[in-house]
Amino acid sequence: YTYAWYKGASASGGELGTEASFPAPTGLDAGSHKYTVRVTAARKDNGERAYSDKTFTVTVEKAPLTVALSDAVPQSITKTYDGTMSVADTAGWLTVTGVVGDETVTAAGTWTYADKHVGTGKTITGTGFRSTYGNGAKAGNYTIEPTSLTTTGSITARALSVTAAVESSVTYGADVAPTLTPDGLVGGDELTGEVAIRTSTSGAPSLSTGGKLPVGAYKVVRGTLAVADGNNGGNYALTFDGGAFTVEKRTLTHDVEPVREKEYDGPTAAAFTGGLTIAVEGDDVALSGSLAFDYNTANVGTGKTITATNWALTGADAGSYHLPPAPEVTDAEIATVKAEVVWTGLDGAYVY
Repeated sequence: YTYAWYKGASASGGELGTEASFPAPTGLDAGSHKYTVRVTAARKDNGERAYSDKTFTVTVEKAPLTVALSDAVPQSITKTYDGTMSVADTAGWLTVTGVVGDETVTAAGTWTYADKHVGTGKTITGTGFRSTYGNGAKAGNYTIEPTSLTTTGSITARALSVTAAVESSVTYGADVAPTLTPDGLVGGDELTGEVAIRTSTSGAPSLSTGGKLPVGAYKVVRGTLAVADGNNGGNYALTFDGGAFTVEKRTLTHDVEPVREKEYDGPTAAAFTGGLTIAVEGDDVALSGSLAFDYNTANVGTGKTITATNWALTGADAGSYHLPPAPEVTDAEIATVKAEVVWTGLDGAYVY
């Protein structure tokens, strides 16, 4: 007897003994395969042949592959916070057993931390295992188990530096608006809170960055500045570099002007008009109430000089202002006064 497996036009087979059993075809991929088996018998006396055909379905099950953590997994898995749960450099983390014959199969997966935040002893899970096949191996012939594996690792804080730049000198009354430049923020994290102002005196209280800082030296400090990272700022090691600046006196302008001419009246006093024209709203600052302008002499004449006395500021906020020099007149005049002389005689009065 002989037998032959037929699938389409191809056939394989061999000699068959007297027992009605024969081996199944080999080298089949996983799946269902439909074959026809023909058993042929030959008579010894005349060489005639008789045969019988039967159809079979041969089912080949997928071979199970088992993946496990390899010795390539670091004893201490650590990364710096980057705003993601991903794990890098995981090549070679899996070993594969159950490969058939001399086929080759390697496996890889996607590894993620349980969350993105800083911490130790954090669970790292590998899922989505994928295999690469070589030397005749085919993906359809294998299953991969288990579907996930775990290990542990740590996430350390990320360095974050924040620089607060500010003009080195501002005028009293101007708002101080430090420009914040963060270096190290990732993953959509952002700064919250506000910086503050402190005088250069050690231990001085923080002040608002709004206007009307008194004249003096200051520095920008961290204040309530923090990071919104979903972990109360714990994902960063924040360092702060605040700028220093001074608040300088504001120079006032005015339209004060002595009156350049008067008629002789005896004293040297000169009238004046105008007042301060620029000051910060709400401040208590004014010209001294004892301000006066005087001619250099009280006598009639031209080309006279008028100068100020007590040209100064008064008020609670006067120290935050600079008053420019007082106006001075060098071409003033004291004019003569027309005198009336009344003569009274016997026959009436006469005015000259």
